[in-house]
Amino acid sequence: MEADPIELALLSPYNQQVALMNRRLAELRPRLSGMELKRDRRQRRRPGATETAEKFAHTVDSFQGNQADVIAVSLVRNNASLPGAGLGFLAEAPRLNVLLSRAERLLVLVGSWEFFERQVSLVDPTDTTNTLWHWRKVIDSLRGWFASGQATRVDAHPSAWRGRR
Repeated sequence: MEADPIELALLSPYNQQVALMNRRLAELRPRLSGMELKRDRRQRRRPGATETAEKFAHTVDSFQGNQADVIAVSLVRNNASLPGAGLGFLAEAPRLNVLLSRAERLLVLVGSWEFFERQVSLVDPTDTTNTLWHWRKVIDSLRGWFASGQATRVDAHPSAWRGRR
């Protein structure tokens, strides 16, 4: 008996990044055996459209109301802004909620851990009125999960991989 394919969705807050991911996915599609890329349920296949013309990466806002087995989120925002000033529209709690609540089996966050830690470093974890409290809560939860083994942090910086196989 063949297992059901795993649904994978790629999310980003940024339209240009989503467009780039969709172009790259069109190239990678033949190599993703056993995975089904999640289409937006509102997306209708046009007669004569090829599979590579369909969108499999989505903005966070456009994916609201959808779910997939595995969600990979690109959080590549990284700048030298002062703590609390660098998140832009990612600071909005509803966007963070969609980012974190769409995965049914596995959530993969890709981004600069140091950037997000710096952005919430001045947020009092007991001050629920702070506009970045929700991010502080996520960072603190992730720290605890890393320590307990419930989550894994992988350092992708090339220097971290020297000598590893």
